[in-house]
Amino acid sequence: MIEKKKILTISGSISRNSANLYTLKIIAELGQSSSDLNILDDLNELPHFKTKLTEKKCT
Repeated sequence: MIEKKKILTISGSISRNSANLYTLKIIAELGQSSSDLNILDDLNELPHFKTKLTEKKCT
């Protein structure tokens, strides 16, 4: 049995109704037999988008 490729995709849109996210979901469905595609659809999970980590305190 051939091991499935694990693929992480990132939707660059915050909107839950974006065409990008819809496209990634279709690709994930079509490729179920040959790949394990995970969709990161919440950009807040990435440290680059967590403002708490990047805010500087002014004293």
